[in-house]
This record gives sequence, structure tokens and C-alpha cells, in this order.
Amino acid sequence: MNFDLPELTPETPAGVLCQVKIKDLKPTQNAVGFDEVNDKIARYSAKSEEDLKDYLLVHPVPVVIGNGGQFYLTDHHHLANALWKTAEGENAAGIDSKNVRVVIMVQHNRSSLKGHRASPGWWSSLHCRCWASSPTSFSAK
Repeated sequence: MNFDLPELTPETPAGVLCQVKIKDLKPTQNAVGFDEVNDKIARYSAKSEEDLKDYLLVHPVPVVIGNGGQFYLTDHHHLANALWKTAEGENAAGIDSKNVRVVIMVQHNRSSLKGHRASPGWWSSLHCRCWASSPTSFSAK
């Protein structure tokens, strides 16, 4: 699925509407409610490609770019999860897990941060802006 929007890159500035493959997004929420996800899967599976595109264009997923250019999904985790699951099965839009994309809006770009793993300070900064679950939920147990 292609939205005729620019592709998200680590250099994309805040405030830009673009597109990205769902597989390239990292969640900032540690759980989703599967009743809501399953309801969305049923609705998305029945939409034609044009109807699904129209729906996704008016429901952009907010993303923060950080940690050397990694893309962090800060909201709409149910939408992204349901769209991924829809792509894994039969659906009227003809999307599959190789081509499933979402429209995103860049909230903040911190791509100058170094490293491949998010530091506790990174998660705290996201949490303070209500862009992530509690930082303690991401600690190793």
C-alpha cells in the first residue's frame, strides 16, 4: 500500500506527514487490549484498498525519531497492531505483511542521539511528554 507521501527517514523534521512500513516502528506502549485490536481487524479486513487508504490518511500515527534514527510509535498502538494482523490474513484491501504501511506524523526528531538501545533517560523523556508507558515497564526483570 502506498499513500503517495514521502518515506519516513531519520532526517524527517517534526511536523511532517509521511509514510512508513509498520515493521519499522518500535512501540512505546508495553501492552494493547486485544478486544479493541480484534474489533479493528474485523473492520480493516472488510475495507477496500481505497477505503482503507482514506481511513489511514485521516488517522496518522504519531512517531518520535530517536536513538540514531529509530522510529518510535507513541500512540495508535491498537491501530498499528490491528493493521499488521489484518495484513497477515485475508483482507479486501489486498495488503500483506510485506507492503503494509501507515501514515505518520513526526512529533519530535532526536535522531542525533547515539546508540542502538534506548537509555533510561530516553524513556523518561518520552514518559514526561506522555509519549510512552512508564519507564519502569521497560526495565529487564
